[in-house]
Amino acid sequence: MSINENKDCGTSCGCGTQVNGYWQDVEQKVLDPKVLKQEFSDNEFDSFSVQKTRRNFLKIMGFSVSALPLTGCIKIPVRKALPYLNKQDNVIPGVANWYASTHGMTPVLVKTREGRPIKVEGNEKSSTTFGGTNSQDQASVLSLYDSNRLRSAMIDGKEVEWADFDKALINALENTEGETVVITPSLYSPSALDVISKFKSKYSASHVPFDAVSNSAVAKANLITHGTMTN
Repeated sequence: MSINENKDCGTSCGCGTQVNGYWQDVEQKVLDPKVLKQEFSDNEFDSFSVQKTRRNFLKIMGFSVSALPLTGCIKIPVRKALPYLNKQDNVIPGVANWYASTHGMTPVLVKTREGRPIKVEGNEKSSTTFGGTNSQDQASVLSLYDSNRLRSAMIDGKEVEWADFDKALINALENTEGETVVITPSLYSPSALDVISKFKSKYSASHVPFDAVSNSAVAKANLITHGTMTN
């Protein structure tokens, strides 16, 4: 495979073929020989602006090798690993623990590593879901790692201590004008409903359950099976 030119192939085969270079595919075969000559021209590098000589090549390689140790001179932030003061027997670094819990009304198993929930799966021992989950159950763990979540109590857009927030909230409830409304997701916990009931009686408030995704089917099922639509 060659491109003809008035030059011998340079071998002792005696073929007499006139060549200038070699082509690697069909597209290169039809290129103009002048273009092929410019591929490895004797001019300067476009990027390094040096002539392609053995001496300049060794200069570039020497600089590259000598520059590598300089990366070890850069200061990096110090990160300290704090050991457990009282290590729990069931917490082993790198070994996941599973805990039974619920999300809404779905029995789930929560996978944790060193106390951090990282995955939610269905509980196969449940007689209602048989290990099934929905998209909301699977995505519930993401809220724990939301970078935009509130990290402390806020008053007028400023971070305050919880004690100051409690005082401001109690003062606002005791001196409010009009009706106080408590808006929560649908609650099924008896203890949570008891707290809401005590709050309503103390501050003459009303409770409005609201869900971004309707649970009307669950409420209708409770009405059929238990005779009441539990909030």
